[in-house]
Amino acid sequence: MAGVVVAEEAAGRAPRIGLLARLEAIAPRLLVVAIVLWVAVLFAASFYKYETYGQGYDQVDFEQAIWNTVHGRPMEDSRFNFTWSVFGMDWMPMLMLFVPAYALFPSAHTLFFLQILGAALGATPVYWLARDRLGSKVAGLGLGLTYLLYPVVLHGVLNPFQLRLFAVSLLLFAFYFFEQGNWKLFYASVMVALLARTDVAFVVAMFGVYALLTRRRWPWVVGPLALGAVYFVLSTAITQSFAYPGAFATPVGPIDDPMQCWPCGLNPQLAYYAHLGKSAPEIVGYVVTHPVEVAQLVFTPEKMWYVASLFIPLALLPLLSLRPLVLGLPVLALNLLSDRAAQYDYEHHYSLLLVPGLLAAAVYGTGTLVGWIEQRGRGGSRMSAAKWITLGLVAWGVVMQVPFKNPA
Repeated sequence: MAGVVVAEEAAGRAPRIGLLARLEAIAPRLLVVAIVLWVAVLFAASFYKYETYGQGYDQVDFEQAIWNTVHGRPMEDSRFNFTWSVFGMDWMPMLMLFVPAYALFPSAHTLFFLQILGAALGATPVYWLARDRLGSKVAGLGLGLTYLLYPVVLHGVLNPFQLRLFAVSLLLFAFYFFEQGNWKLFYASVMVALLARTDVAFVVAMFGVYALLTRRRWPWVVGPLALGAVYFVLSTAITQSFAYPGAFATPVGPIDDPMQCWPCGLNPQLAYYAHLGKSAPEIVGYVVTHPVEVAQLVFTPEKMWYVASLFIPLALLPLLSLRPLVLGLPVLALNLLSDRAAQYDYEHHYSLLLVPGLLAAAVYGTGTLVGWIEQRGRGGSRMSAAKWITLGLVAWGVVMQVPFKNPA
């Protein structure tokens, strides 16, 4: 091979560069192009969906609060019978960040564009993580594109405006900075992510468990655990402070159908679990003391398909590196304990906070597979194996757009 190169150079011709080498050189630019195209296509799809009355009702919760804030009524929301503020549903001060843009361009499409752009930026830390872990920019490109093709993300950005999408990107940045040992940028990322919704606190806390599993120094264990737990308690208390007097009194008698009386006198963060109890201690107590009933609730064909649908578009690669998956365990448990179909359906926003752990595990699972190939001495260098595997993962992601009903 060296003789061929020398002969070509002697003849005044540049040596031929292989496809993978060319992709390696332009991978960062290709990712930027892909992000721009993704934002353009998804925004066009969201525009069409909204203008043809295809959006869901959750849009009113957020847009009305932002619209009222622009007109001098901070975060007021008239949809609920238990509070006058959107903060009575959940503590999500990140909404305030969108008020200036909405004031300049008062349209639902403003929120949709920002939502799609915010979600698209999550491809960047996935690219960084894969590039560093697998030693290849092409591998980074492949995993970045896999994120953009992931059905949970695609359905999420074309649903009503949801702050959890911004938390997904921020938590992916947080994971990258966590792995880099950059505690300043890690905490900056998670602190902003926490402003989205209360349940983000569960993911933040699980960074401490992940640190324990990966044998990090104790500040990396204790810090996220404490931050997540404290923020959850404070957020819940703040939400309750926005309720009408007596609105969250413990309900009397059985609750046969929570969706007919939601929130049924409960804190809205607990109301979806009224079938398990009328308060947080009662719900936890039921889960602990009724393992058979809980197993019957969780291990149903529909819910097992839901779990499988989270892994199949990623070619099951997250199963080869389980530790990052702990980030989403509390959210997955909440979804599986619910009896509302929307919570165990990859098309709804309740699955969004599972994405950071799943994509990080997919990156590390790819590294595990590459290591196995390298140990068996197959397929050339480690870098070439990583490139081909990730490009194959992109092809798999494209194919999966059919059975997983690409919403665009």
